[in-house]
Order: sequence, then C-alpha cells, then structure tokens
Amino acid sequence: ILEREVEAAIEDGETISEEKLSELQQKNPEYWKAYYLTGKYYFEKKYDAAAKIAFKKALTKEITTVPDREKIEKFLQKLKK
Repeated sequence: ILEREVEAAIEDGETISEEKLSELQQKNPEYWKAYYLTGKYYFEKKYDAAAKIAFKKALTKEITTVPDREKIEKFLQKLKK
C-alpha cells in the first residue's frame, strides 16, 4: 500500500515526506523497488545527488528483471550528464 502511495505521488508530482520514503525502505530493506522509487522521486525533484545514491543502492539489491535493472541504469546515465 505504501509503495502504491509513493508511486501515485511521484506520478502526480506531489511532495512526499522523508519519513514516508524512509519507511518504504525500512519495511523491506532488501527490496530494490523501494530505493528505485526513492531515487525516482529525488530525480523528479532535481535532487540529483540523493537520486544517484538511491539508484546505486537499488542496483545492489536483487532485481528480478533485466528491463527493471536497465531502467535504473538509464536514470544513472541521465544523472551523469
């Protein structure tokens, strides 16, 4: 439920509290998508350094599909420019 809340807020351009992002990561610290969503939120808000950290952390987790891994790598490429 929290994951869907965060996804919806990102899509709608809403502000998400640090507590909510932290809670998402703490609920399942080994789940790559928690870090991906955090990175995506920071990316949308132009917090590039924080986004890069979150995306890199996501890559350290087990990502079940190649397209999902590539999605994260594309965000990191955009941040390098």
